[in-house]
Amino acid sequence: MTSVDEDTKILERALAVCTDEYREAASVWTTLETKAQVAITVAGVFLAAAFSFSLAVGISSYIKVFLAITLVVLLGALVCALWVLKVASFDLPFDGAAALKEAKELLDPSADRSVDGARYLELIDTLTDGYDEVLDRIAAINAEKQKRLGYSYFLLKVAAYAATIAGVLELTAH
Repeated sequence: MTSVDEDTKILERALAVCTDEYREAASVWTTLETKAQVAITVAGVFLAAAFSFSLAVGISSYIKVFLAITLVVLLGALVCALWVLKVASFDLPFDGAAALKEAKELLDPSADRSVDGARYLELIDTLTDGYDEVLDRIAAINAEKQKRLGYSYFLLKVAAYAATIAGVLELTAH
């Protein structure tokens, strides 16, 4: 195996690993956003229910306090879940147009052909260059989305407890 063949295999493997990692990060991103949409729906339904229950006549002040806590916490959960969906930008590791342009330049008759495989190595090198930065950026965004979603879920639990207490107090009061 020549040095160029070995270099080619190394770069091809590196590109494959980067591509797989990028797909996984994109999948995590999608999963987090899907879960956030579910949290938004749940918070919205419970917000409407808690609000309509709080308008009922004859509710004691203790129950109103728990309903107020429920409403505030549900709003917090809703905001956190919406925050997950906040658009965050990042560059693609490479785009099709840039890859095509690079390939055309390497196929141009004026391109250096003195070393076998050098042009292919250059193309793969160009394609792998953008991955480091992009993968780090996506990982940071996903970590932030996961943290916000965790806050939303925690607040949904607190709201459920507060609503349960309010419901129990209302049932025992009558």
